[in-house]
Amino acid sequence: MLSSLRTPRRRLQHLAALLSKPLPVRQASPFISSWRPRAPLLSLALHTSPPVLATPKKMNVFRRAHKFLLEDPLAKVSLVFGGALFAVLLIVEFFTKKNKEKVPISTALPPSVGHKTVQRASELRELESKLKKAAGHTAPPLVAIVGPPGSGKTQLVHHFAREFCSRPPKRLFSARKPIVLTLNGSSDELLEASVREAAYCLGLKQSDDEASSVNGNVVAVFKSVQSKLASLKSQWLLVVDNLSSSSSPLVPLLLGKWEREGKGNWRRGSILVTSLSSPDTRVPVLLLQPRLKESESMELLSSLLEVESLDGECLEASMKLCKELEWRPLDLALAGSTIKLYSTFIEGENEGDPFSLAFKSYSSLLSEKASQSVSDAALALYLEAAGSHDLRVWHAMDLFISCDLQCPIPRSLVERHLSNPFYGLQPVAPPPFGPMGTAPPTPPPEEKSLVTRIKEMLPFGSGSATTPDASLPLPGSSREGSNLGILFESPLLSFCSSQWSGMETVQVHPRAADIVVWTHFLRETVPRMERAYLRQAEERFNRGTWFRKYRAFNPAQSLEKYYHSLPGVSAAGVVTSEQYQKMADDVSSSMKSFTGGVRLPRSDAGLNYRQYLQLVSHYHRVVAALVEELKSTTGDLEDTQLKMSLRPHIDTAKQFPLLSKEDKLDCRYALATIEAVSTLEHGALLKEFQGILADQRALFGSRHPSVAQTLTDMAEQDSAMGNASSAKQRLMEAVRIHESHLSSRKRESPRPLEYGLTLKALGIVHSGLGESELCRDALERALEQLQVIPPDGNVTNTQKKLVASLMTDVAHAHLFLGNPVAAKRFVDVALLAHRNIHSRAHPELARTLTVLSMVHALLGDREESRKARQEAGEVQNQLQGPTIQALAV
Repeated sequence: MLSSLRTPRRRLQHLAALLSKPLPVRQASPFISSWRPRAPLLSLALHTSPPVLATPKKMNVFRRAHKFLLEDPLAKVSLVFGGALFAVLLIVEFFTKKNKEKVPISTALPPSVGHKTVQRASELRELESKLKKAAGHTAPPLVAIVGPPGSGKTQLVHHFAREFCSRPPKRLFSARKPIVLTLNGSSDELLEASVREAAYCLGLKQSDDEASSVNGNVVAVFKSVQSKLASLKSQWLLVVDNLSSSSSPLVPLLLGKWEREGKGNWRRGSILVTSLSSPDTRVPVLLLQPRLKESESMELLSSLLEVESLDGECLEASMKLCKELEWRPLDLALAGSTIKLYSTFIEGENEGDPFSLAFKSYSSLLSEKASQSVSDAALALYLEAAGSHDLRVWHAMDLFISCDLQCPIPRSLVERHLSNPFYGLQPVAPPPFGPMGTAPPTPPPEEKSLVTRIKEMLPFGSGSATTPDASLPLPGSSREGSNLGILFESPLLSFCSSQWSGMETVQVHPRAADIVVWTHFLRETVPRMERAYLRQAEERFNRGTWFRKYRAFNPAQSLEKYYHSLPGVSAAGVVTSEQYQKMADDVSSSMKSFTGGVRLPRSDAGLNYRQYLQLVSHYHRVVAALVEELKSTTGDLEDTQLKMSLRPHIDTAKQFPLLSKEDKLDCRYALATIEAVSTLEHGALLKEFQGILADQRALFGSRHPSVAQTLTDMAEQDSAMGNASSAKQRLMEAVRIHESHLSSRKRESPRPLEYGLTLKALGIVHSGLGESELCRDALERALEQLQVIPPDGNVTNTQKKLVASLMTDVAHAHLFLGNPVAAKRFVDVALLAHRNIHSRAHPELARTLTVLSMVHALLGDREESRKARQEAGEVQNQLQGPTIQALAV
């Protein structure tokens, strides 16, 4: 084509036009946006035609990346530098000294109420800033939160600890989670027990060195806790709640200069202390005002009433109520919970907004209690409404005022007390017409005002014994199926879980004890129980229609029968009505001087005989719950802590002035049983059991099952001191007592659980004496007794644990006798039971796996033996070493 042009000039112009046209090229590389394909080199003669330009072939992603890395020098340098840096990081990580010691900590937050609360954002920010200012190298930052009761100190720390746990780690690629430890500073004993519990949580083991032993001096234990915290690589927070102890030697160590060893530092830790006053002048203080802001108060009331926001009349009424209650958090929580109960009753009974009517009713009832302070009036109105909704509130308060309120109360103890058949409470939501199952009277609205109707529904006075019990028709609690019911959402109760055993406890607000302790039981609970019994008695009387025409229902006679049928009034030491008249003054004076239990109402000059019987029965029910809760424990870690937590409450119960002789003896035996867990002075404890045995024989006779149980405990002390022959004699006597009740028709029913434990102890003694066959026979007989289903059909978790543990013992006994086939049959069932019962690593599971490994080894299956032994080692590594054995010394 170029040759057709005549002049060279025209040929050059045409060639320039061809080169200026875009060539068909492939898409740019995704690795660099400025890359463009190069134009092919044209070696064209002016007298020849241009060659045909072919489209380049498409390359895949890997080829394009390879071409890019080869052609771009900057990419090569980046690749080489990145690979070298990654290799250096791997080498540093490989040679860095790892912290191989595991810290088996389960973070436990401070106690918290069950209802919804508000986060005080400004106070949380101020607390955070004070911690940053107090940070140093000689001691971890410490801030004290100070305020009056009910100002929300513990709840503020709970919110701070919750946010602390959700913080990301400061170090990159660090998987260490924050740690929270909580100490109870209500008393010296509780503070020392909390420090030892923290030592267990940090994995401190028992050793010869007292400074690192969890069983040593509490000051040495605390110093070892300090050293352990300094060496931690995780962020940690230490909370000392309700610090009121001043004589404990731990307080100066907590608030003073913390020592550190080696390369430990305090940059990763913080300490928060809650107290009524400043614990030390050198400690930074956050003064928590006992009032909420307006927005926080509205948010709290809205959350308690379960509405998005308050508007209209409710907003005006809530603002007025907040001003009357002076914006105090606890009083607002009590008022909101009470108004919620009122609104549920009003709903369906009246036209209009139930919340606005409930606010008006609450304000009217609050103004009628002008003789009391506003806080006491709000507390009284809440207890009246909650008690009318669910009788569990009244009976739980009766239990609380009979315990040591400075110490946490196990939740299982509260549930056991409420499950007493005498109360007739079922672990389900109450019926739609209140806990008694009857609908309250509904008078016409034009005859009585709304305030009058609500006052009739609530117990504002002692009332008459024949007045029908009008209960609020409120819906069930959100925790249906539990035996606590509405108590879960009570502002007066705080719930907490143990840091190392998972045991749940309940703490009662001190404000509740001040008003309940002298007005509750005799003035509120007793009349309600009388009315409930009379209603049921009259229903039973009306069903016998054939003799109704001849005589009418006699309430006085029914009440007399009721008082003589109360639990515990037929025990030894309870006086008759004639004897009581002679000693009435002495009983009244002893009750007035008693400060640890239920006091008399201020308006009563003394006790009458019916009140005396009610108090005796109440004390009997409390002691029965404590003793039964203690009997339901085993040798596990959780049950050991439960025994320790029951000790202060049993000490308080032992001081009841109207306690019967049987209940006093039960308290004495329970304390000796708890002492057997922690003491090493077996001789002194054996003398205490001997005194208890003499009293039991004098009170019950020599063939009572309680005597057999005491003999079993004495045999355990003999075994601990090495007197196997003496222990065998005591256990044989205990076995004969139990066997005498299996086929007898006496009043004392057989106790298969206690009989099985006695046989198990006898089998262990036979094993120590080298009597393997007698050991196997005793353990198999014990297994038969422990597998007996209770009369109510409720197989407890304690019984399941005992059966599973005993199956492992039976398998071990067969193994010693050279019968691995029978041993495998028992150990397989025991392993399955332990896996179902214990949701985490447990010593019994490790022991059962060890026995299974021995069984497989004798059967010749080495591979299965290796697997069982390896799994047992893994379970043991997850445990806190010998800490569990140190606790159960």
